[in-house]
Amino acid sequence: MCIATAVLTAAIVPRRRYARPSAGLIDLRYNECVAKSYTVSDGKIVLTLTAADEGGFVVTSSLEPELVTEADTIEDAFRMAEDALRALRTSRAKLLRKLAASRRRSA
Repeated sequence: MCIATAVLTAAIVPRRRYARPSAGLIDLRYNECVAKSYTVSDGKIVLTLTAADEGGFVVTSSLEPELVTEADTIEDAFRMAEDALRALRTSRAKLLRKLAASRRRSA
């Protein structure tokens, strides 16, 4: 099981000893190569928290693929995700305004 998993994760979470077959990297000794992840929700947003090597969590959302942030606690994760989501929405609105303006000029 770890070998199939390690093929997907070894390049992301490097460990001590690897062989390089034609299909990619495979962990030969360690089974802990897959980071633990948790799915949590506060009723407004669904987040995936993945344990970071340096501590805390990497926060992502399957509903908002561009949302990526880091946090130390679950409460921080929701606060940081809400802030990142606000920034994403602002950025998308700005991009749509620019696209609409460029279409009007070209028409």
